[in-house]
Amino acid sequence: MNPMHTQTWFLLGVLGMRTSNWNLGLNSFTRVVQLDPDNAEAWGNIGSIHMTQKHFAEAFSVFQEAVKQKRFMWQIWENLAWCAVEIGKYGDAIYAQHQLLDLRSKHNRPVDHELLAWMVDAIVYKQDGVLQAHYKDELAKLLGLITLIVTNDPKLWQVTHTLMIV
Repeated sequence: MNPMHTQTWFLLGVLGMRTSNWNLGLNSFTRVVQLDPDNAEAWGNIGSIHMTQKHFAEAFSVFQEAVKQKRFMWQIWENLAWCAVEIGKYGDAIYAQHQLLDLRSKHNRPVDHELLAWMVDAIVYKQDGVLQAHYKDELAKLLGLITLIVTNDPKLWQVTHTLMIV
C-alpha cells in the first residue's frame, strides 16, 4: 500500500467503519486528513466514529473542521447539531439548524423534529438563568422560521407548542 495514497487510506477507513473496527477507521481517516486536510468526507467520518463511541466533544470539534471544508453537506451539519446539544453548546446547535434549514430545499430533506424536540428539552429543562432565556428566544425564532416554511408537519407543530407553553 502506498502510504501517500489518500484514496487507499479512505477505503481502508470505510472498511473499518463497515466492520465496526473503529480504531482502524479512525487511524485510516486520520491519515487521510494528514495527507489532505481539505477532505471533508474524511473529517466527517472521523466525527461519525467519535459519535458512535459517544465522544461527543471530540466529534463536535471534528465536525467543525468538516464544515469549514464543505459547508453544503447537510450530513455534517446534522451531526454537528446533535453533538452540540449533547455537550451543551446550544448556540452552535441552533446555528447548525439554521444551516440545515438553508440546505433543506436543495437536498430535499425533511426537518428533523426529533433533534428539535431534544433541543427544546435540553434548553427548557436543563439550562438555567439568563442563558436559558437567550437560547429559548433563539430557538423560538428558529421554530418560527421553520413553521413558516414547513406548514404541514404535526410533529413540528407539537415541538413548537412544547416550547411556547413552558
